[in-house]
Amino acid sequence: MRAYRGDLPKPDKQGRIRPVVGRGRDGKSQRFHVGNIRDTTQAECIKRLDAIRDLYDRQCAEHGIDFWANWALPWAHRLAKGTPAKAHFTDYAKANPGQAAEELSLIYKLQSWGCPIQIVENEPQVSGQEFLRKQIEQEVTKAVKHTMDNLGANWGEDTVQAVTQAIPEDFSRAETKTFHQAIDDYSKHLEKIGKRDEDGNLVSGVRKRRDRLKYLKREHEDIPLWRLDYAKIDEIVAFWKNRPPSKRQARCSWEHAHDMCKEFFRLAAWLDKSPSYRWEEPKDAARISKAPVRLQSDNGTGAFQTTQKETYTPDELAILVRHADPLGRAIIGVCVNCAFGASEIGQWPTTKMVLHHEHPHAAKIGWNTTCKDSWIVGNRPKTEVYGEHLLWPEVAEIPKRLSGKIPREIEAFHAAR
Repeated sequence: MRAYRGDLPKPDKQGRIRPVVGRGRDGKSQRFHVGNIRDTTQAECIKRLDAIRDLYDRQCAEHGIDFWANWALPWAHRLAKGTPAKAHFTDYAKANPGQAAEELSLIYKLQSWGCPIQIVENEPQVSGQEFLRKQIEQEVTKAVKHTMDNLGANWGEDTVQAVTQAIPEDFSRAETKTFHQAIDDYSKHLEKIGKRDEDGNLVSGVRKRRDRLKYLKREHEDIPLWRLDYAKIDEIVAFWKNRPPSKRQARCSWEHAHDMCKEFFRLAAWLDKSPSYRWEEPKDAARISKAPVRLQSDNGTGAFQTTQKETYTPDELAILVRHADPLGRAIIGVCVNCAFGASEIGQWPTTKMVLHHEHPHAAKIGWNTTCKDSWIVGNRPKTEVYGEHLLWPEVAEIPKRLSGKIPREIEAFHAAR
């Protein structure tokens, strides 16, 4: 049963605002005094009433009941007096850490439900937290010992000890969230804080970083983070330093391997500082070399490296253009004209194409230009460096031949990105 979400009731003769929220265990309607028109604003009354309604709905859903639970009702009356409700410990809790822990756990449960409660006494809170911590340590130690005893009985004590030396002594303090979970959370973090372009899309650099995180997740096993120690970090970095095979070639490029190592240490630095994770970067881990190996095949790159790449001849390009659709011909023309690769042609929006327009600063730069010239101008997607590309007349005429405008296919292509 959900709380009725109506407006505030009319005040009674004394000016009190006493809405009904839910019912008691006996079935009678439960009223709350959320304020008086003489000293409480309407906004404050609504704020208190909403907090009471939220608490009622949540405790009914959590416990499968349709009435106020005995332990929750007193907190609802505290919310009626003001939000956030002030949490005070009993005198017995102030002298007994066990009782303080019990009352503290109840407060934590209410806060996790979104209930606005503020703890105003520090000492009982600290003693209660310490009591809970010791209880957790004892229970975890007991569970680990029980498991180890069972494994020892089945596999032998020597075998179990040989493979469990890396288990932390204080397991209650170990981070049990996994490596893959951390990667996913870091990727979401980049999506949230990453730089965006004018259209609100993540810029190329951030998208590539998220791709590298996918590669980390794909290539490395999912382990609890307490196992991500110095030795494991060294192993992961070594995997990329040795340039594993890629889909396109026998070994990945030096640049890709370097970027992967760099991204992994960015992830480690974020984990070390994130309040959501109890993981600290191992001592001296940052000193692990990130430089990938150099291969003999790397020596072939450098000056005149275009002669070593597979390229189309002019005759072959003519055949491709003859069989391409209008969008394909436009892409090939712009790529050849401006020396664009697949990445660049996919990121330059059509708004940066200026057709049949003289250069606006022709006199200043001494450029002989007319209204017959066409351009692609703007910042390069990756480097943000400004560039200008003068289009050949044949390339600039493509839109004109296609009904005098950039074809809809191009606009749809960029809209889909």
